[in-house]
Amino acid sequence: MTTQARNIDCEQHGSAPAVFACIHLAQGVGCGYFVDDEHHDDTPRACCAACHTLAAADRDYVPVCSKCAASMQREHSSHGVAGLEAPATDEQLQNFFTACMATAQARNRIIVDQFGMSSGGTWFYDDETATLTTGPADARRMICDVELVGSFSHTMQTWLWAWANGSLPQNRRQRVGRLRTFGDVRGIPIWTQASPFDCDIPNAWGLTLVAAVLLDAEAVYRMPGSEQDWFALLYNVRAPN
Repeated sequence: MTTQARNIDCEQHGSAPAVFACIHLAQGVGCGYFVDDEHHDDTPRACCAACHTLAAADRDYVPVCSKCAASMQREHSSHGVAGLEAPATDEQLQNFFTACMATAQARNRIIVDQFGMSSGGTWFYDDETATLTTGPADARRMICDVELVGSFSHTMQTWLWAWANGSLPQNRRQRVGRLRTFGDVRGIPIWTQASPFDCDIPNAWGLTLVAAVLLDAEAVYRMPGSEQDWFALLYNVRAPN
């Protein structure tokens, strides 16, 4: 079903739509970006790798302004996703995940060198501001904005995505919710599962590292607890004032 809404301005930029994008591009990340040259008006149509294989009549489009479209194309065509099909093969996913984890680990080393960050060290998470500080209270080393990716249960040995965790406010789940669409387009069941699934600490780190690249985080962090650990993406990493 095609949405015709050229008269609706972008809420963020106040600009009229320049592109009609498939719903996966609007809601996800790393889904591939293809432009359909067979549109019947002056507004181009863009779609993800999955919708690219469908007939035009079967795609669901939403209007996107030019600024959002430029950002959308970058988010869906970078990260090395060009080597992934929809659904992706096991070999493609293995290569992609390996590259993502190496990239995220390299980013973490930069932050560690700059701020002496050590996962599991002295830290404080402010739930109201969604910020993390590290180091002792009288000598804070780092402060950053946080996006929670998921939680690991010690007792159950399971992982639960943050986007599926009803205890978190909806606005705290929107960005990481884009990972679910990535899993849908690329055919990765555990990336779309809304209930806890079997996991261990190494795999929890792996999911977090891949998420960090897809969502362009500066670093990742593990906040250990007595019953569960939270894994987080870090943004705007800086020294405390």
